[in-house]
Amino acid sequence: MFNAHIGFDTLLHDTFYVIGHFHVMLAGAGMSCVFAAFYFYFASIFGVRYSRFFAYLHFVFYLSGQLITLIPMFWLGYAGMPRRIMDYPSAFGGWHSLASSGHLLTVFSFAFFLLMLADSFYENRAPISKTRGVSRLNTRLAFYTYEVRKLAHWRQRSLVLLRPQTTPSTPSTLYSLETSAAEYVFTFRG
Repeated sequence: MFNAHIGFDTLLHDTFYVIGHFHVMLAGAGMSCVFAAFYFYFASIFGVRYSRFFAYLHFVFYLSGQLITLIPMFWLGYAGMPRRIMDYPSAFGGWHSLASSGHLLTVFSFAFFLLMLADSFYENRAPISKTRGVSRLNTRLAFYTYEVRKLAHWRQRSLVLLRPQTTPSTPSTLYSLETSAAEYVFTFRG
């Protein structure tokens, strides 16, 4: 939207600003979403909780590396540095060095990602319901399942309003509650 203005588009066209913007969208936003989804579904996919310490280090180093890489690209674009050139004025050398060091920091953050994987499988901590991404994904189905379990519990406790009309023939037989949610049919006993 920034380049929708004709003056800015003319000024920043074919400069390093375009490179910085492309990398913000691809490496900054896109890869951050991939990592976020990986951490969100980690417990559901692998059955263990991820190591939060190494995950935080990965996040901090990746984010700071991206910022140190991309902000100099924007400043180079504002200064008029054209893209696709092999040689550039020495005044831009410091910004290029800063962008390169930020990229190295981003690559270094991937080591913490690998350490997180190794530590998670080494510790082998069992996930809890709050750390499972899939159980939180389909909230409508989870809500129906919760309501069915709640009604089954009330019926088992023989509350006055939900007392069944017939009694079971044997004491070991439990009341059952069947309901359908979408195309699924859940049967809960006990």
